[in-house]
Amino acid sequence: MSAPNFSLAPLRYMRNVPLAGQPVRFTSALLVQNVSDYQPPRRLRLEINGKAAGDVPLPAASELHQGQAAVAFAHRFAKPGSYLVSLILEPGSAGDAIAGDNRQDFALDVVGDLPVLVVEGDDRVSPDRRRFFSWQGAREHCRGDE
Repeated sequence: MSAPNFSLAPLRYMRNVPLAGQPVRFTSALLVQNVSDYQPPRRLRLEINGKAAGDVPLPAASELHQGQAAVAFAHRFAKPGSYLVSLILEPGSAGDAIAGDNRQDFALDVVGDLPVLVVEGDDRVSPDRRRFFSWQGAREHCRGDE
């Protein structure tokens, strides 16, 4: 039998546009090979831009199916910017044949508010709301021609 190995599946996030102040949900999986009696690894660490950001709960033995178990967590980024999200597996006494597959990194750009332009083509909108509901009014508002 080969040596036991723990590894992490690629890290993914579950949102089209990550917004500052909103939770962003990430997923991965714990992969286990050549382990007959599963003992959970010591720790699953989260780092943001190289700084500790807490631990992610490890899957229980009952969650392990065909050598893998889902891992999910959420993180809220306070400010817009570029971030490096790292998920790091520490096997501890469980033993691990390949240490290089115990880390997954994900680069992410978090944005602030998204400007939205709502355009209504009907000219029968009341004059006080026209600047937001017609193409002409929206253009005038953006140029400051109100």
